[in-house]
Amino acid sequence: MAPPARLNQLQMEQVRNIVAEEFNNAFNELIPGVTNDIINQVKALLDERLAAIPGGALSAPPVRDSAYYFEKFSKCSHPLWNGESDPVAAKHWVSDVEGAFMTVGCPDQYKVVIAMNQLRKRGKTWWNTITALLNKEEVRAMSWAQFVERFKAQYVPKVEQQGVQQEFMSLQQTTESVSDLNAKFLEMLSFCPSFAGNEAWLVSQYTTILRTEIREFVSMQEFPTLSAIMDAARRREIELQTQTKRKANDTSSKTSGDAQKKQKQGGHHWKNCRAPPASAVPQITSAAPVCYHCNETGHKKPECPKLKAGKGSGGTNPAIASSSKGPTMVTRGRAHQMTADEPALIC
Repeated sequence: MAPPARLNQLQMEQVRNIVAEEFNNAFNELIPGVTNDIINQVKALLDERLAAIPGGALSAPPVRDSAYYFEKFSKCSHPLWNGESDPVAAKHWVSDVEGAFMTVGCPDQYKVVIAMNQLRKRGKTWWNTITALLNKEEVRAMSWAQFVERFKAQYVPKVEQQGVQQEFMSLQQTTESVSDLNAKFLEMLSFCPSFAGNEAWLVSQYTTILRTEIREFVSMQEFPTLSAIMDAARRREIELQTQTKRKANDTSSKTSGDAQKKQKQGGHHWKNCRAPPASAVPQITSAAPVCYHCNETGHKKPECPKLKAGKGSGGTNPAIASSSKGPTMVTRGRAHQMTADEPALIC
């Protein structure tokens, strides 16, 4: 028998392809079975382990009702709503309640039940009016979004929003601090959503509402965002307050120095005063009367003994001197009394 002919290169390639294809087919048929066997073995092992746990299986997660989430909600800083006619306060209340819901992870199905327990006074009256127009199923099925829509329709109506928008456009800083102004500006901005994304307009509008001494400082700079110009205005305000305190301290120090200097000089402006102080003037303590008749002290003219003696003896008045030409009146000086306080009046 003749030996088989030697395979050429092309034939060898064909044989390899056939073997590889058959091998892949056999492997693919084998893998699913092997994989299923492994999965079944793992399941059996898990069942065996679970059966060994007391109770026979893992306990199901506990069911959480509205009371559970209300208890967690009550531990947060939950605000009450009394039904104020204040659109800004109403928006704050909704925001605060939603923040508490996020903290406790409250499901949407319990939010309305929990929120209604935060209503008081006129707020409670409003809710009773709403529920009176609905049946229990509608109230129970009300979503949080529907509750907020009804709440804002009552406490943040369109007319109130327009009023806040007009106030926002005419806002001006008066005596309030920059921090208070910033808070008020952002509160009113929440009622003007059309302006919220326009940073350039907000920066320009904020600049116009500042006081002159702050506006002149920030207007010389360019700010890309509203928060940037708010920070710059606050820094300028702090700088102005520091300058005012420094001037007040300098004035107080100067006043204190002048007082001490005056005290060292004896409390009197001696150099510029033409009259000495009262302590340097001799005190005149006697205030004896002077007689205009005899010029003696100790009595007045009506009580003068010489005058009385002259009248009693029929003599002449000693104040009248005789001469060859007739009686001559004797001029007598008049004494004046000067008290110790009079020199000081010259100053």
